[in-house]
Amino acid sequence: MIDFKEIIGHEKPIKILKSRVKFEKIGHSYLFTGQEGIGKKLAAIAFSKAINCTNLSKEQDPCNQCSACLKIEKGTSADFDIISPVDSVIKIDKIRKLKNNIYFQPLENRKKVYIINDVDRMTTEASNSLLKILEEPPEFAVLILITAFPDSILPTILSRCCRLSFKPLSVEHQREILLRNIPLKIRPKYP
Repeated sequence: MIDFKEIIGHEKPIKILKSRVKFEKIGHSYLFTGQEGIGKKLAAIAFSKAINCTNLSKEQDPCNQCSACLKIEKGTSADFDIISPVDSVIKIDKIRKLKNNIYFQPLENRKKVYIINDVDRMTTEASNSLLKILEEPPEFAVLILITAFPDSILPTILSRCCRLSFKPLSVEHQREILLRNIPLKIRPKYP
């Protein structure tokens, strides 16, 4: 299950996200930046679950048992979607579809959450369409933009997002991630 406890090496951005959930200060748009493959998308999914979880822990971790957590985890929630590039680009039709859905009240959860992965790969038309959403976002929606290349995004989009930087992982954190993905039987012994 995806939650904040599974994210290694990003204590500062996770602390900020948990604080936003705890004090109910959820913004309408976030930009997660950092190298490819270091946990930005996992953090976005965990944040999505925490925003909508009906049984949060005292530490603001999602319960992974309520309907909202389970549906977000499985990608079956009507109020959650991940938009990713197709053929290495995000075209305007994807953002138009988002625009058509985002302004309707949530069906199941407190908030609608949309993650746009590799947001730097949007076409100019898609970027302009997204900008219109960011200029007048509905109060019940959250957009999480993910990129390794923030300089490739329109400055007007950047200015409308709360930016969280995910720093490169230390060697120790990389080792911990590798160990978590190796079955116990074949784990090497480290000093």
